[in-house]
Amino acid sequence: MILWFQRLRRLFSKNGESHEQSASDPVEMADELLQDMERELNDMQASLNKQIASEKRLNRRMELAEEESSQREKDAIQFLEKDDDQSAKLALLKKEEIDRDIQEITSLFESAQAHKQDILRHIDEQRRDYQRLQIKKRELQSKRNLHLPSAVDEMERAKKRDHEMSGDASFSEKNEHEGESNVGEENERSSSESVDAKLEHLKKSLKNRN
Repeated sequence: MILWFQRLRRLFSKNGESHEQSASDPVEMADELLQDMERELNDMQASLNKQIASEKRLNRRMELAEEESSQREKDAIQFLEKDDDQSAKLALLKKEEIDRDIQEITSLFESAQAHKQDILRHIDEQRRDYQRLQIKKRELQSKRNLHLPSAVDEMERAKKRDHEMSGDASFSEKNEHEGESNVGEENERSSSESVDAKLEHLKKSLKNRN
């Protein structure tokens, strides 16, 4: 309980921003705290149920003891009416014994009631802290969502990337076509030069024959 309380104080401290920034995931931390607190609430509720059951048992024992004490006093009166002092004395001794038990049971019953109120107080405090932490978790989620890129932003960035990639591809294709054109022209020039050279060579050969 002390552990989660320290962690809870850290989340709600005045310098909570720095703690939240240093934490890997404040929302996950809040979730863990909520789970721990929920388990403790369940344990407290189970203890409260046991305490209520114990209180009821003690109250029933006290009622039965009071009835028996009253009956022993009636018995003593009846014995005295019959001039049976010895039996009346035994009845009164039994009544005193039962009355001592009643005092002990009453003390236990009062302690049980106090313990029950203490558990109820802790449950009430725990529930308030639980609700505060739920609110804190929602705040942390809202802060985290503010830093997340929206779907529209993602789409715009994707379109921009596609446009840039398309521009690069067009530029590469243009360069490729220009390169092919230049190569073709060079081949044509080379072929023309070769034919002209052969033609001059043939002309020279004919002149030499003549």
